[in-house]
Amino acid sequence: MKRLPIKAAKDLGKKYGLSRVLIIAVDPKDDLTHTVSWGDTKENCGFAAMDIQKLRAVLEAQPTSLEDAVEAAKRVRPKDIIGIQVKNK
Repeated sequence: MKRLPIKAAKDLGKKYGLSRVLIIAVDPKDDLTHTVSWGDTKENCGFAAMDIQKLRAVLEAQPTSLEDAVEAAKRVRPKDIIGIQVKNK
C-alpha cells in the first residue's frame, strides 16, 4: 500500500465541513495499519496529530477485549507522544 497522503484527509475534511480528520486503514497484504490526520488550522492539525498517535498507541497494544482497550487507552498520555510537529496547512 502506498503511504496515505494528507490530501486524502484534507479532501474529506473539506467535503464534509470537518475541522479534524483521522484516518486509520489496514493493508490486507501485509496487515499493516496506516494512519493520517489533518486539521483545518495549525491548532487543529496539532490536535489531530496527537489524537491519531493516541489511537495508534491503543491499536499497537492489540487489545482483545473492551476492557483491554480501556486499559490501553488509560496508558496514553500526551507526554508519551514523540515527534509531534504542527505544520502549516
